[in-house]
Amino acid sequence: MSFWFLVDALFLLAGCYGLSLAVKVKTSGKLEDIRRVLPQYAHPNRCKDAPAFIRRILPWLVVFSVATVINGFLGMLQDLELAIPQALHAGGMIFFVAAAVAFLKVERDAVRKYWGEEDQPDQVREKEKKKRKGK
Repeated sequence: MSFWFLVDALFLLAGCYGLSLAVKVKTSGKLEDIRRVLPQYAHPNRCKDAPAFIRRILPWLVVFSVATVINGFLGMLQDLELAIPQALHAGGMIFFVAAAVAFLKVERDAVRKYWGEEDQPDQVREKEKKKRKGK
């Protein structure tokens, strides 16, 4: 077993974990279930509208998790030296990177909207103030 096979297996498992979190939060409706995908400063009890936040972030968590599973699976197939087209593996990587960027952007915007500026760390608050003054 190669190092890259293990890395790809971890990607596959991480994607499955993300999907299990999505199912869990969909059934329970509690932010505590997705605490691991929230920024450290975003405490679930301080969310202004938890159901709206969940509705906003959940589809993107699923897309990101599916992209992670696909990327891990295709990587494992390639590591086993099975004949898969290189373009297919590259497409899986591109899909993963695009899904990661989209998820992180949606998550950041949703945290700003549903937690507010007062809950953000000092560095983020200072950057936001400077950005507003510059406009």
